[in-house]
Amino acid sequence: MKTILRYPFKIAGKIEIEMPGDARVLTVQAHRGVPCMWAEVHLGNDAEVRDFRIYEAMDEMEIGLVYVGSFQMNKLVLHLYEKVR
Repeated sequence: MKTILRYPFKIAGKIEIEMPGDARVLTVQAHRGVPCMWAEVHLGNDAEVRDFRIYEAMDEMEIGLVYVGSFQMNKLVLHLYEKVR
């Protein structure tokens, strides 16, 4: 079965989130003051740990990242990227 799930996370340089394999991240936003990403998932798929990074403007970034989305927390604008394996 396919559905959309919300994944709250803490703001840190590196973030690991467990979600079903082939989950497709739809958006990243603050929800009630907590940063979250929403992903379209197949619930029957095995879970895997996915590796994300958060950056602010002018931060030095790693190579091998794919842009996921930008979101605001308080007065900060943050940018979420996924580390490609």
